[in-house]
This record gives sequence, structure tokens and C-alpha cells, in this order.
Amino acid sequence: MSSYWKDKKVLVTGGSGFVGHYLGKKLNSVVKHLTLSDRGQCDLLNLKQTRDYFARLDPDVVIHLATYHGGVLLNKEKPADLLYQNAVMNLNVVDASARVGIRKLVIVSAACAYPEEVNNPIKESNLWAGLPHESISSYGVTKRYVTVMASAYRKQYGLNYIFLIFPTMYGPMDSFDLQNSHVVSALIRKFVEAKKNHAKEVVLWGTGLPIREVIYVEDAADAIILATKRYSSPTPLNMGASCGYKIKEIAQIIKGKVDFKGSVLWDKTKPDGQRKRILDSSTAEKLLGWLPKVDLRAGVDKTVDWYLKNPQ
Repeated sequence: MSSYWKDKKVLVTGGSGFVGHYLGKKLNSVVKHLTLSDRGQCDLLNLKQTRDYFARLDPDVVIHLATYHGGVLLNKEKPADLLYQNAVMNLNVVDASARVGIRKLVIVSAACAYPEEVNNPIKESNLWAGLPHESISSYGVTKRYVTVMASAYRKQYGLNYIFLIFPTMYGPMDSFDLQNSHVVSALIRKFVEAKKNHAKEVVLWGTGLPIREVIYVEDAADAIILATKRYSSPTPLNMGASCGYKIKEIAQIIKGKVDFKGSVLWDKTKPDGQRKRILDSSTAEKLLGWLPKVDLRAGVDKTVDWYLKNPQ
């Protein structure tokens, strides 16, 4: 790994965030000139500021993690904010990267970019086969449309970019705020608080029947590093395990780890979201020899242990 990164200047947008923390720790040992950027250093919603920042740093590689995101509740309450902020951030990063003439832009995207009605496991060729599920449509569209932006800048400016699509990430240091959290962290918080309060039951949203694929954050960081080195096509690339779990199954694993003895009630008046979302990551396995190392039970164990020491 050191030979690829030697003498390269690397910029990670969203470097102080959840994924950026893990990616930064791994890159810090091999990258001499590493910048983990956050909004305090550069407001990516401001085009001039973004262009000036990129020009000053003059990076060789940009890994774009910065995003405004959250769970089902945030998508329901602030769809316009999600659409606007993510679209503008993506466009500004793509523009600044192209104008500086970086060697590679790594765009990290999410499975919610895929259409609602599509066969599972979802292949990369299905990206434009329909609209994302209505529950995450604003955010999902921005995670897809960035490929159009990057492709246009590739044609005009020769921008070299790759586009990586991940399942929902989870792990220690994730957001456990019920307004913004995703499925694993939200469930962990609910079960931990229920046990702490000696509750007789936990009420969870929906039916518990939708199927989701999730990935432990350190596996995702390893995948980003590997793909940055070895993948060079603008064709989207799924990075997952090609398997999923019913939300009920995830809840039971977390319930067992937390040792909550009460019952679980499913509030069917609340939305389920997309019925099933599993990525076909066979291309990444074939081209890069990559598969996640941490299974769900081990990942939940690590995440719960961290949260018990760092309650939010």
C-alpha cells in the first residue's frame, strides 16, 4: 500500500465524520500529506471557497465523503435540505477537483441511490432503472446524480474518478441520534435505553420485514483504500457482502447482545421504507478480491460495547 500512496497529497472531505475518522486513521500511517477536511476548514456549499481550498492544497487524490444525511425521519422532515445541500456539495467538489487537475476523485455513494423496484441483489447496471424509494428519494437522487456531474467533467476536463456504492454503514462512533441515525445504531440506542429504564417492551417502526444489507465501518474504510489504489473505471462499483437481513433479525441480534428481556412491538403505522435492498458485489470480489471481514454479530458486539461506554 505504501508504494501507491508515497508522495501523494490526499484530501478527504468529511474527514472528521464517522467514516472519515476510520479512513483517516488507516491512511495516516501511509500518507505523508493527508488532509482530513471538515466544514470549519472549508464550506463545500460555497463554490469559491471550495475552489480556493482545493487550489491551495493541490491534492493528488480526493476522497469525497462529505454528506448531509440521516434516517427515515430526517428524510421525511427535510427532503429539500437533503436535496439542496448534497447536490451543491457534490457539484462543488467535482468542479474544484476537475479544475485543480487531480489524479483521482473517489466518490463514495450509498445503496439508496438505486431504484425502489429492482431485482435483488442489485447490479450496478440497475442504477438508472427507476426512482429511489420515496422515503429517501431526495437523498438517493443526489447520491446517483453525482455520476452525471462527474461524467460531464470527465468529458470536458479529463476528470479521473471512480464511484463506489456501499450498503448502510454502522459501527462505533456512528450517530445514535434517533433523528439522524440509521437502522443499526437506532436499534442499539432503543434497546440500551429500554434496558437501562427497566422497560417491559421496545416499540420499533414498521413491520420489521424489510431486508437490509449493512457493512461494518472498518470494512468500508478498507474497501475505499483498496479501490482507490486498484480501481480506475468510472463504471459504478458495489462494495458489500451481497447478503442482507430482515430488520427483525437485526433487532433480535441487538436485543440478545444488550440482554434486554422485554418484548418487541412493531408499530405498523410507521413506514417500512424500501422492501429489500441488497447489493450484488460480485464485480468488486472478482476485480479486487475484496469481501467484508466483519460479520453482523461481531460488528454489533463491537458497536454495542462502544456505545455502552459512550452513550449519546
